[in-house]
Amino acid sequence: MLQTDIKFIAGFATKRSLRSFGIPEIALLGKSNVGKSSLLNQLCNKKNLARVSKTPGCTQQINFFSVGGKFIITDLPGYGFAKVSKNMQDNWQDLINSYLADNKNLVQIILLIDARRGIKENDLSVMALIHDCGKQFDLVFTKIDKILESDMIRLEEQVAEVADYYSCSPQVFFTSNKEKRGVQKLRNYIFNTLPKARNTE
Repeated sequence: MLQTDIKFIAGFATKRSLRSFGIPEIALLGKSNVGKSSLLNQLCNKKNLARVSKTPGCTQQINFFSVGGKFIITDLPGYGFAKVSKNMQDNWQDLINSYLADNKNLVQIILLIDARRGIKENDLSVMALIHDCGKQFDLVFTKIDKILESDMIRLEEQVAEVADYYSCSPQVFFTSNKEKRGVQKLRNYIFNTLPKARNTE
């Protein structure tokens, strides 16, 4: 595992500034309050790798983190609830769309869903966009410490429904940053299983 050799290498706020680093990229994507930055820090065992804020919309550009020079983890701006101007939201949407559609190095997308909310219409729109771009995504539910067992059943039913329509990987992860549940399993997948699987294709 290359977690000890992770560093920020670039951040791009507009689609014109985007550039390729020539190595595989794994993207983290989700609503602006889904806990993406906190999860990234836990996955990488670094407290301050990604900025964490109680205010949705903290990530305002696509941030690139090199993992031992072997592959890149990208942290994309959140969609949905950020309290920013309409112009800023449109710019983020344009940036994300361009990144997903035009990036030949993007090998997998990790799509984060707040377990308390479940899969909503804007999540489905993102899934459709990923599908149209010819990419595949893994579903990761966050904040599972805040839901009941009955809610887990509802989430599993939603997963079964979307798997029939979108490019969703059969592997689904349930995580809690607070209790660190599911984090190790997801960490192993991103840092070990996924890069090895892609290298054999």
